[in-house]
Amino acid sequence: MSLDDIARLAFEFSNNLKEGRFENAHEQLTQANKLVWSANTLQQQYEDMISYGEGPAEDINVELTDTMEDWLQEKREDDIGWVYVSIVGELFSEAVALIYTNEGGVPKIRTIEWGRP
Repeated sequence: MSLDDIARLAFEFSNNLKEGRFENAHEQLTQANKLVWSANTLQQQYEDMISYGEGPAEDINVELTDTMEDWLQEKREDDIGWVYVSIVGELFSEAVALIYTNEGGVPKIRTIEWGRP
């Protein structure tokens, strides 16, 4: 699995949030996280994050790294990459930061950080 593949998956996850396909976004989570974050929880987190803006998200930008110093401090053996995805709409600019891990040979989201720092 290349970092470009992870970037593509992060774009798909974020685009699913943007388009209201929360069940599809939910499928990218690790098995443990599927129990913590339901599709409804993802929807609520996303909607809360962009609630101060007007209208839907219009643009998604993916920034990928496997070397970010802060991420390396919490990196686990099976982790593949850290991805920062900006989600921009009219009068808002937010983001999700995702850590992808290898779960049974499949890249899955281990961590979601909601909102830009």
